[in-house]
Amino acid sequence: MRKKIAVLLSSLICAHLFSEEISLEKAVEMAYLNNKTLKINQKNVEKSEYQIKIIESGYFPTLTGSAGISKNEGNKSSENSGITLNYNLFSGGETTAKYKAAILDKTLSENSFEQSRNDVRLNIIKLYTNILKNKKDIEIYNESLNVVEKEYTKAKILFEGNMSSRIDLIQFEQEMLTIKANIESSKKEYEDNIFSLKNEIGYMSDDEIQFVEPIENSSNINFESDYNEYLKNSSFSRERDATISSAKEVLKASNSAYFPKVDFSLGYSSSDKFVEDWNYRASLSLNYNFFDFGNRKATIDSSKVEYEKIKLTYQKKQDEKKEGLKSAANSVELSKRLLLLKDKRVELAREKYKINKVKYDNQYLSVEDFIKEEDNLRAEERELYKLKMEYIFNLEQYKSLLY
Repeated sequence: MRKKIAVLLSSLICAHLFSEEISLEKAVEMAYLNNKTLKINQKNVEKSEYQIKIIESGYFPTLTGSAGISKNEGNKSSENSGITLNYNLFSGGETTAKYKAAILDKTLSENSFEQSRNDVRLNIIKLYTNILKNKKDIEIYNESLNVVEKEYTKAKILFEGNMSSRIDLIQFEQEMLTIKANIESSKKEYEDNIFSLKNEIGYMSDDEIQFVEPIENSSNINFESDYNEYLKNSSFSRERDATISSAKEVLKASNSAYFPKVDFSLGYSSSDKFVEDWNYRASLSLNYNFFDFGNRKATIDSSKVEYEKIKLTYQKKQDEKKEGLKSAANSVELSKRLLLLKDKRVELAREKYKINKVKYDNQYLSVEDFIKEEDNLRAEERELYKLKMEYIFNLEQYKSLLY
């Protein structure tokens, strides 16, 4: 007995030393830091910042230098050099429109990044709750196996004393094999989900993870209030406003084609010498395209069509988002109701099981019927826990859609 206790204590100590407790929120935070998809999307945000700097440079003059040497047929050489400053004084608002569009594109990139964070969080919650469900399934199956093995041992003694038939033993043996197969299937799913979770959160250690059951928060949903807030302040509203505004700026940039371009140039240059005989020159130029066979008008009309198309697209998306949100809200409410009903069913199933267990012990219930009662109770318990995890996930999914 002492040896068994020592082995048990040793196992518990080893499990504690070579394991790490990771709660659901901690897993999400680890994913935010290590998830490869998020790192890729973060690079898109950085890229959009550089795009702003590229366009922003259009507000400033450019300074260029040149130098050269050439020889003609008479072997006479000529040398030239120069430095020039060019500055666009007016472009019909094209640069400003492009600059504003680039800022809006950055907003879209940031919004996309936040959406991907939200998707990662939801995926972690899905994996985590699936792991807990797998773990609970294994626990319930093992409890059932212990009960069936004990009853099998009793039935075997009765059989050896010619007080029961071989069919009773066969039924118990079949049930034990079925339960063991279910345990192996649940373990496989459990291990697959743990592998996926470790990959998503960047957990490189081989130590075992201790999972913590999340607190089940009951939430009352006010769909109309949530939806109105969603239209004003959400990833969808930010994307919608930024995309429409960006299309508007593109349209403004197209309209700049009807305005002249005014450029200023200032430079010093020399011929035949690199250092001496530098000449000063300055110029102010105005360029205007009087006729281009309808190119400008077609470009502007195309931008107008694109702008109107984007507005219509987001009106359609808004309707679709409302349907999706309503469906998600209904799923939460349905999960809540089913959970309450299942909780009562489990209570009744446990009470019924106790009554039938007494009947079985007193030989008023057959082995077949007892096994059915055992299966029914464990199925109800597994379904109850599954509904708990589904409720947690459905609630988080609804919240994520509102983001």
